[in-house]
Amino acid sequence: CFASAYFDNLMVAWLLDSAEVHRQSVPVGDTLQERNLLSTYSFVFTAAQHGKYLKCQVTNKYGYNLEISMHLFIYYPPESVALTTQDKMMENQTTELTCRAKGGNPLPGISWFFDHQRILENVTQMKNGQEVTSKLRMILTRRDSNKTIFCRANTMNIERGIRSNIIQLDVMFPAELLPIRLSTDRADPSGPKAGDQLEAVCDALGSNPRTIFFWYISHCKQRGGPDGSKTCLRLLDDHER
Repeated sequence: CFASAYFDNLMVAWLLDSAEVHRQSVPVGDTLQERNLLSTYSFVFTAAQHGKYLKCQVTNKYGYNLEISMHLFIYYPPESVALTTQDKMMENQTTELTCRAKGGNPLPGISWFFDHQRILENVTQMKNGQEVTSKLRMILTRRDSNKTIFCRANTMNIERGIRSNIIQLDVMFPAELLPIRLSTDRADPSGPKAGDQLEAVCDALGSNPRTIFFWYISHCKQRGGPDGSKTCLRLLDDHER
C-alpha cells in the first residue's frame, strides 16, 4: 500500500470484505518523495474470497481518512470432476459418456483422453451455473475392450487440471457360431448310421460376456406340398439341454 508525501505518523489498516485483518503504525515519511511505501501484508486467498474487496485504509491523529480498495478475482480449480457412462456398451452402436466438473473460476474446459490419446471429435460442452457438462459419443468395437478413458478439467492460469476417475471399457459383442460338427464312435466315411453313438460339437469364436450354449432337440415331420412333394418340418422340443 503506497501513499504520496505525508507529514505525520499514520495508522494503516488492512480490511478484507470490511473485516480488519491487520493494523500497524507508520512513522513520518520522506516528504520529498511522491510515492512512499506504507505497508506490506501477505495474504493466502481462498476460493470463498473471490469477488470480495481488499482495502488499505490510512488515518492520522487528526481523523483524516483515506482508503483504496481492489476487487479480488481469484483463480481456482473445480471442486470435482466425475466421468459416467451408460449401463451397457454394445459393439458397433453409439456409446455416450458424460463428464461433469463442478465449480472453478473461471469455469473449466473439459478434455477427453481415450487410450491416453486426446479426443477432439464428437465432443459437446455445456455450462449451467457452476457446472460444466461435456458429452462424448463413440462407436466402439471389440478391440476397444479393456482400453481406458478419462476426462480432465482445466481452469485458465492454473498449471495442472483435475482428472476424473478412469473407466475401463467393457464392450459387449456376440459370438460367431461355427457349423455343428458330428463325430461317431467309429470312423465311417459314409457318415453316421442308426445306433451309432454320436457326439455333437458346437464352437463359438469369442464373445463378451462369455458364450452360454443351449442345445435343442428337434423332430422332423413329413408334410405334403400342393405338388405332391414331401417337406421336412422341424419342431423344437419343449425342453433344452
